[in-house]
Amino acid sequence: MTETHTGRSLKILVLYATTGGNTALVAEAIAGNLRRGGHGDTTVQRVEQTTVGDIEACEVLVWGSPTYGHGQLDPRAIAFVQKVVRGIDLRGKPCAVFGLGDPKYDRDHNIESAVILTDFVEGHGGVSLIPPLKINRTPVPVLQTLVADWCAGLLEKLAGDDIQTLT
Repeated sequence: MTETHTGRSLKILVLYATTGGNTALVAEAIAGNLRRGGHGDTTVQRVEQTTVGDIEACEVLVWGSPTYGHGQLDPRAIAFVQKVVRGIDLRGKPCAVFGLGDPKYDRDHNIESAVILTDFVEGHGGVSLIPPLKINRTPVPVLQTLVADWCAGLLEKLAGDDIQTLT
């Protein structure tokens, strides 16, 4: 087990929905940063392969989705919310959210997935550790910058003393 500043590695689930693969790229980049930051027990998983038990078993949930149409989640994320986790109790669970978007769909609702997922997590009692990561257009140019910087902020929160009271 890899040690963190808090003295232990946390079990982290990076959950995502994707159609074209961009959200998967971001999920893998986030997981890689978390593992390098001392959280070797970080799992990346598609929503279609995830159960309530998987979410309950993790100590930290990181959840992402692209935005489609007029500010909608990926269809797989919608199905997951409606059929799998609708009534889940995330009370006190440390969470972080990431969303992708493209203004070609709807400029007024670009990257709305980050807002929707944050509202879901907090509405079910989860604790947002940091503001959501929001990626506009393709994530490839920002994997080593914006994504890495966001992960550094998340790792800082995970290393803080206050995380011990949540996990």
